[in-house]
Amino acid sequence: MIMGQNGRYLPKTTHDHETVDPVHEVLRALAERRRVGSQPLARDDGLRIALAVEGGGMRGIISAGMALALDELGLVPAFDAVYGASAGAITGAWLLSRPEGLRGWAEPAYARTLIRRSALLRGRPVADVRALIEDLYQTTFPMDFAAVLASPVELHPLATDADTGHSTDLCSFIGNPAELRLALRASAALPLLAGPPVEFAGRRFYDAGVSESVPYRTALAHGATHLLILRSRRAPHSSPDGHDPSHGPDPSRGHRPSRGHRPSRGHRPSRSARLLARTTLRRESPALRAAFLARESRLAADDQLLAQYEADLGHRPAVLSIRPAPDSPQVSRLATDGALLHAAFEAGRAAVLSTITTELVGGLRCCLMLSRVGLRFGGRLACGSPWVCAQSTPGCGVVILVIRKAAVHGLASPPVPGPRATMSVQYRCRSSAGKSRY
Repeated sequence: MIMGQNGRYLPKTTHDHETVDPVHEVLRALAERRRVGSQPLARDDGLRIALAVEGGGMRGIISAGMALALDELGLVPAFDAVYGASAGAITGAWLLSRPEGLRGWAEPAYARTLIRRSALLRGRPVADVRALIEDLYQTTFPMDFAAVLASPVELHPLATDADTGHSTDLCSFIGNPAELRLALRASAALPLLAGPPVEFAGRRFYDAGVSESVPYRTALAHGATHLLILRSRRAPHSSPDGHDPSHGPDPSRGHRPSRGHRPSRGHRPSRSARLLARTTLRRESPALRAAFLARESRLAADDQLLAQYEADLGHRPAVLSIRPAPDSPQVSRLATDGALLHAAFEAGRAAVLSTITTELVGGLRCCLMLSRVGLRFGGRLACGSPWVCAQSTPGCGVVILVIRKAAVHGLASPPVPGPRATMSVQYRCRSSAGKSRY
């Protein structure tokens, strides 16, 4: 490794001329907390590390896969709070109670309970969030609501106040499992698709996506010094220089976006959004209708502002977004196809593992490393598999990969016998003594 500006280590790949990105401050802070075994409510590092989870109906399955990967990496105790919008709030609750339950997003029974297109013909919600939270989560896929309430990692479900149109943190209104279920329902109460607003704490709430679909502003307002955002949307279309022209000036060229939240002029509400505002929301407050119509322009402004935060390396708040890969499956709000949902879940999980696993073993390119090991044995390794762990010896530049047999695919004959056997592989990274080599 070599030292870059601001004291960051710049890890090298196996080719000396290739330099990868510096370790991001968010990942560095998470890795350090994981290394020392830091626990919520017993920290002395002066940081507030938050997780923000984007939703988007069934598209939230992508960020659900990302959340499960965080649990597999043992990083959940490193966070102080989880902020969730819509389906992201539900994902946050699963993460703090029974993380394996996140796999339920890909279950056909889950999707069938939530999404019922024919219900609209009978005047019922297409997205039956009430049945999901009140029935399915207490029977077929039981969520441990008491565990969420007892978790030292705070859960902050966000929702949109029907009177003001403002994003509202529901955490302070939650005191028992019934109130937690109401908060989750309120956070995911999509206008029209999920029926009327949810009445909770003497107020009416709609889906958080109406006012804060990417739940980062509330996290920052609460003093987060480091923020990891799990995005359910792929990165917007970019020009050859990597900038999305529709999102306004390029921050890397000296144009800093306003830290306010004024909508971009380049994004007009869709025809369907305008129709919905004139019909379903016609009796709601002008403030709510305005917030609803500004969703797309607000999202564009959010993307622009988050890009600026991420470009400001070395400054706080440190913000990092993880998005699904460009070739990941496209999932609509009302998707129900089991194969598609499973692929999307795994795409989200892979996005986190490929981003974070690298940093937790000292900045080495694990995907490249595992690929080389796989070729060495004539097979293919499942990069990021829970059967793969890495251990590094400080100062010597050696990483030992302990790979369970179950993580090796396509081998004509296993290198070691037995279903629970392991094998160790040394990978020598670049050190002061010489070049990188395998």
